Amino acid sequence: MSTSTPGPRVDRPALRELQRVLRAGDKIVVESLNRVSRKSVDLVALLEDWHGRGISFESDKEHLSIGAAEMGTALGKLQLAIFAAMAQFERDNLVERTLEGLAAARERGRVGGRPRSDEKAVQKAIRLYSAGTHSVREVCQLTKVSKSVLYRELKLRREAAQTEGESGGTVSEE
Repeated sequence: MSTSTPGPRVDRPALRELQRVLRAGDKIVVESLNRVSRKSVDLVALLEDWHGRGISFESDKEHLSIGAAEMGTALGKLQLAIFAAMAQFERDNLVERTLEGLAAARERGRVGGRPRSDEKAVQKAIRLYSAGTHSVREVCQLTKVSKSVLYRELKLRREAAQTEGESGGTVSEE
């Protein structure tokens, strides 16, 4: 079974499915401990559950192989706790460095994300769309504005018009 769910998600369908199909005597092999769980507490709880069900565990990155029997020993539990804490430290450290890098980039005037759409092109796209003479695809090709940007801008203007209409202001459509 393979998973590629990024980030610290709580709802992990692939893990839930794995839990459902595991049987005593099975062995779980993972690339790294942090692929199983992002928090050491959750990892230890999961591994204890597997131990209770007679399931072995192996992590390639940490060169950790623990049979169902070893997980129940004091040394096995200590090993697991140390490796789980190290995996969580590594994850937390990565997040911290990423946030520091983003903050430093902001201080230098760099902003992440995609570049904003050209406002004049968006205005032109709205005029062409409102005229009704071109299809959405044609409008987007002519103005180099993506369909999602066009629809988002139309929605924002529609909502603004409704808000103005409710407050008694006049609304003009371009």
